[in-house]
Amino acid sequence: MKPTQTWLTALALAFVSVSHGTSARADLPELNEKPWLAHFAGFESRRFNFGFTSKGKGLLIPIGKSGSPVGHTLHLPIQIVVEETLPSGTVTAKQIKPETLETKDAASDKFEKLSFTGKVTGDASFEAHLEVNRGVVSIGGRMLDPGTLTKNPVRFCIRVGVPSLYRYDSKDTKAFRDKVSRDELRLVWTDGKRLRVSGDEEVDARSPEVNGSGIADLELNAAAYQGKKISLAATTGSSMALWHRHAQPLYEGFSINWYPDPEKDPEGKSRLSFEVE
Repeated sequence: MKPTQTWLTALALAFVSVSHGTSARADLPELNEKPWLAHFAGFESRRFNFGFTSKGKGLLIPIGKSGSPVGHTLHLPIQIVVEETLPSGTVTAKQIKPETLETKDAASDKFEKLSFTGKVTGDASFEAHLEVNRGVVSIGGRMLDPGTLTKNPVRFCIRVGVPSLYRYDSKDTKAFRDKVSRDELRLVWTDGKRLRVSGDEEVDARSPEVNGSGIADLELNAAAYQGKKISLAATTGSSMALWHRHAQPLYEGFSINWYPDPEKDPEGKSRLSFEVE
């Protein structure tokens, strides 16, 4: 599929910091042709596009009914972090140090499997993997060494950000309330139990009532995505959890956090997969 100018512009805006003020050396190998300039990996389909920069940042871009990408404010950023849990219970996210990223693979927009290693602040090291299989993109990884982060529990995490879906809509109209009431989030927990959250329902996404035993499958149906369903799945040995700062309707935005379980999956073979239907 030939990328639209809108998409090219959105990519440039989303990743302008990748190339601004940096030297010519890439931290991971880079593709050097549009639309994947400054990207280590790229994937295009009729349903969504996925990019992963040489700095270690990902972006999921759903394709709308017209065949063009949805507006850039609706793209879903993807981050690799290492979470440290302090004695107070506060969780801090250690960010990738781009200069530490290494790989034996070449940058590709036709990849099946790509792998790389790196470190986060605190010098904890990790490995990560990107895969494409039959139009489904998957990402996974694991901790390799905690570095200097030895005082508190740490864990590998992939964060997918669901943005505020209707930031430019007037919220005080019946038309808006009717629209979001038809939105829904469907969850399947790792123990097989199911939960449906309505788009206009105020929830605490951090709560056990939402996350249960851990989320194995997630499906987001929202008018903002023009009738397309965004699906995420955690394979055996991993799970997802939702998070936002306080109770609010999910259309205001939330985070989907994926965690591999090192006891169930010591070799880091579990994956988080993305699909748009």
